[in-house]
Amino acid sequence: MELGVVVPRAGVWGGVDRSVRSLIALFFPPRCGVCVMLLEADSGGGICPTCTAAMRHVPEPRCIQCGQPFPDSASAEHRCMRCLKDPPHFDRVRSVFVYEEPVQSAILDFKFHGRSGLRFFFSETLLTESDILSEAPRRLDAIVPVPLHRFKLIERGYNQTALLAEELSRAVGVRVERTGLRKVRRTPPQSSLPREERERSLRGAFQAERGRFDGRRILMVDDVMTTGATLSECARTLKAAGAARVEAVTVARAL
Repeated sequence: MELGVVVPRAGVWGGVDRSVRSLIALFFPPRCGVCVMLLEADSGGGICPTCTAAMRHVPEPRCIQCGQPFPDSASAEHRCMRCLKDPPHFDRVRSVFVYEEPVQSAILDFKFHGRSGLRFFFSETLLTESDILSEAPRRLDAIVPVPLHRFKLIERGYNQTALLAEELSRAVGVRVERTGLRKVRRTPPQSSLPREERERSLRGAFQAERGRFDGRRILMVDDVMTTGATLSECARTLKAAGAARVEAVTVARAL
């Protein structure tokens, strides 16, 4: 069990009796997923107010396609030069936080150190901060988490983006397609590669089940966007399999 179990708010517990929740909180007091300070039992998704306040939101205005923020002098959202010259395959991406401390530590713990309870904080943040998820049942047909290669999934034990996708699905009532998009080829860690090499290494790394996405409007879910190469290749694969539109949300993005 992870250190300092993150106890979600009552809505996530559903029908679990309050006395049971109190007993769990007594033996496993919830702690902040970043600074590990003790939290109140019904403190939400597991990040303390101090750490939450320190998380910088991606500024506006932003590119209407890739979500890259423009300089302060920009007067309105439009497509950035990079998207005009070399358009990504996704139609739109929105991210909530800038990928820096303390968000970085929280995401790394979520991905690699078993802090799966942080999905409650991250999913709630996506729901309240991302305009893509507004009116989701009317605009979306399926939610697709960015997949891990099967060996990486065995090594890690879970796919953090699938956990996020499940929480979003429960909140907005749109079905998760967990197996329709697969990663069929292992790739080197993308953080170590420049953009051009990322795109080359990812080409053909994903495979979508034909007929499963015909004419459907897809929302991809990922934790971090750096260059956008992974999301673009996933979107290319989904559209080649028949998807009509592919948007994405991520918890954070690098600037």
